[in-house]
Amino acid sequence: MLADEASLPDLNLAIHPSLGVLASTSAVVSLWAAHQGVGDLSAVNPEVPETALVLRDGLDVEVMQIPQAAGVFVAALMRGEPLGAAMASAQAVDAEFDPSLPLGLLVQKGGITALEGPKYSSPRRRPGPSSFNFLDSGVRRNDESAKDQCFPLYSLRRTS
Repeated sequence: MLADEASLPDLNLAIHPSLGVLASTSAVVSLWAAHQGVGDLSAVNPEVPETALVLRDGLDVEVMQIPQAAGVFVAALMRGEPLGAAMASAQAVDAEFDPSLPLGLLVQKGGITALEGPKYSSPRRRPGPSSFNFLDSGVRRNDESAKDQCFPLYSLRRTS
């Protein structure tokens, strides 16, 4: 199915249930990172909007700042929208949106659990008992800010 470009807009990507998107009018990612000892709190402007991608990888919780359009794209995939509809949603926020950043990140971090479409279906990987929905599956705002590059800010490891 991936080789058939004409069917890509109809492709559904099953997203791991531990993944969440949070769009905020505040600098939530930078503030959280600063409180984890990763960034300098005095350098954070709390009024700068940020979008966070939160995912769980084993016992690690990773929070990454992503562009707002990438958050809209991932949230659409999480709602079960096909790739083409998710692209259209993201391009409504940023006409120059490139899906390679969020798709590459989802592949790298194991955020895609199955591919589904009219011509292809892969077995769904069932999440283990340690998986949980960290945040809801929708973007909470829609404006044209927070178009920065994606970068991981920190990772938390459960110690118990």
